[in-house]
Amino acid sequence: MGQYLAVVLLLVLGVVFASGSFVDELALTERLIAFDTSSAEGVRRCAEFVGGWLEARDVGVRQIEARGLPVTMAEVGPADAPALVLHGHLD
Repeated sequence: MGQYLAVVLLLVLGVVFASGSFVDELALTERLIAFDTSSAEGVRRCAEFVGGWLEARDVGVRQIEARGLPVTMAEVGPADAPALVLHGHLD
């Protein structure tokens, strides 16, 4: 489970860096690893946190569901710029 949270942290930090915001990496890491993502409900709570955290930093977020699990998508930068997709797991 730890490697997945590390991936999520790197993805979140990448989006925030691209948006020009700054973050306390230690506090964010501690908050993310506190989630019990061994159940669908835990993954859902973690996804909601990540979405809210990004929105609080003016990053556009969209959340959908796929196969009963949440998918959090965030975009930064100009709409006509080349795209880079970062993908990670919350479980």
